[in-house]
Amino acid sequence: MNKNFYPYKKEEYVIGAIQFFLLDLILSFLFYDSVIPAIFFLPGLWIYQRERRKKQTERQKEKAEGQFLDGMRAVSGALAAGYSIENAVGEGAKELEKMYGEQEKMAQEFNRIRTQLELNQTIEKLFYDLAEKSELESISDFAQVFAAAKRTGGNLSEIIQNTNEWILEKNETKREIRTCTTKTFVKLEIIRTCIAAKKSEQKIMSAVPCAMIAYVGITSPGFLDSLYHNIFGIIVMSICLLIYMTAFVIGKKIADIEV
Repeated sequence: MNKNFYPYKKEEYVIGAIQFFLLDLILSFLFYDSVIPAIFFLPGLWIYQRERRKKQTERQKEKAEGQFLDGMRAVSGALAAGYSIENAVGEGAKELEKMYGEQEKMAQEFNRIRTQLELNQTIEKLFYDLAEKSELESISDFAQVFAAAKRTGGNLSEIIQNTNEWILEKNETKREIRTCTTKTFVKLEIIRTCIAAKKSEQKIMSAVPCAMIAYVGITSPGFLDSLYHNIFGIIVMSICLLIYMTAFVIGKKIADIEV
């Protein structure tokens, strides 16, 4: 993971810590009727922050990929209008700044590429460098196709346009697979399992055990007292919590299907 290209800001650390502490206190109170066990769960903060950062990086990668394709469309249009490759990349940077702002990483990268081109760096190498920094498969594919096509003496504008279209089609296929990953024909019926719906179901089902404990505690005070503040009860509730967390992790892995 490139921490410089996909930064995890201090505010994100703070938000993640607040979320974890709240969850930690809620679970401690529900399963042990005490906030003291929350102290023993504090090492889980590192795991929580790691997973949270991973999710944020995935979102940042999707955003960067979309910006790259928007920038390359502008580059392709500029080349078709007769611009040199350096000026065309500059037009791509301007378009990205106009669409997303000057602070966006991809706009800065396009400006860097333009500057390096003026210093006689090859555009293929600069695209490979960007692919390595961004860790985006689409940019790596673009760099390979672009380098191969340029060696054969093709039209740069057409090469960029065709490669962009190929990447877009590839991403559209991925999105369709993410939306509905399973298409099984059974007695002429098409069964589609939508990942987004399954993820929502998994989150709801994960909250049900905690909701049930809270409901019993509120509606029937004292009903769970035999499971609190004694060795036997602590052992039972600890086992329940372990089973609950294991089920949560397994459910999350099942719902997070990679394509």
